[in-house]
Amino acid sequence: MIVITPGEKQIAPAPLDIFCGIFIRKESETGNLIPLVRSYSGKGWEAAPGPLACPTKHVNASTIFLPPLQDTNDRYVILAKDGYMSERKLVSKFLEMTTFGPRRAEIDALTADGDWMTDGASKRASYIRSQIDLPITSHREYWRRRTNSKVDATSQTARSDHPCSPNSKWRKYSYTPQDRLNAHDDNMYIVTTFEVVKAEANFTTTIYEADNVNQVKNGTYNFYGRFSSSSSGYSGTGYYDMGKVGDSVEFTINAPSAGIYPISFRFAQGSLSDNGNKKLQLSCNGVIVKSSYDFYHTGGWSYWKYSDMVNVNLIAGANTIKLLSEQNEGPNIDHLRVGKPPAVVMKSEFPFDTGIALSQRYLLILFTYISLPCLLQL
Repeated sequence: MIVITPGEKQIAPAPLDIFCGIFIRKESETGNLIPLVRSYSGKGWEAAPGPLACPTKHVNASTIFLPPLQDTNDRYVILAKDGYMSERKLVSKFLEMTTFGPRRAEIDALTADGDWMTDGASKRASYIRSQIDLPITSHREYWRRRTNSKVDATSQTARSDHPCSPNSKWRKYSYTPQDRLNAHDDNMYIVTTFEVVKAEANFTTTIYEADNVNQVKNGTYNFYGRFSSSSSGYSGTGYYDMGKVGDSVEFTINAPSAGIYPISFRFAQGSLSDNGNKKLQLSCNGVIVKSSYDFYHTGGWSYWKYSDMVNVNLIAGANTIKLLSEQNEGPNIDHLRVGKPPAVVMKSEFPFDTGIALSQRYLLILFTYISLPCLLQL
């Protein structure tokens, strides 16, 4: 460590495999070092990261201007460090730059021949080729399975039963308000449009409201089970509240022709008991389709989502679709949706700083299986 004085300095770049930096040594803070400028492996001097780094106009490849220090107890110091790396460290650095992190087994394999120092280029190329030839895997799937892990317990801190649930370790929304701003100019909004996927443009759905007495038959009406409108966010004039084991709600629907139809239910489920899943029995024309149909916690009684799509076999004409409660404090059923809605593509367009061209960023959001509020709140 060498103390240097303020003023303009002419300093040659650091030699190969050497790091050199100029710091402010805070004598009043037990000698803490604040980085200002740096040079390494023959590269010219540049501002170092940090709030006290030299302004760009005060540093170039070989000239540095050090202004007078505000604290007379502080000192400018220059430090140099040998940046030579062993073979294992070079391999670790390579893996850090090209993968999600080095593993001991990979380091051992790549250094087994002992020729990384002399033939590193071909070794790197061979490794990358071997990775390209491996079967494709999903990092998202790997991470998701291990992020929202489950344990055999009735409750758990930060537990989540769904990526859109409160306390989920996933991002709450896939598209945030910040995504609407130009990354290079926070004052400029980008243009966002929604387009229906052409191949699915003709897909249609039919909604059967749970509050329509002409479409819905209240099968048992046990204890709490009732039509209600006390929670917000529902469609129509209300919803059916599945309050107790044995409560049921039955929809009468008309199919233009016999065939397989996808159905789903818009529901709200604010209870975390029973692991946050208030399962119902689903039947069609008296035949059980799913004995345990999942209705996961949605985040609150006014937060609505669609259940997983289920294919049912309908006859031409009138059909009955029935949900039967298997647990107390079941979900609120807003409506039955027959059919599959078309997928929607969200497109965001924003200009580069150069103003030469427009760049399009495509975010594929499929609204087929999940409700829009789960994905998008701007």
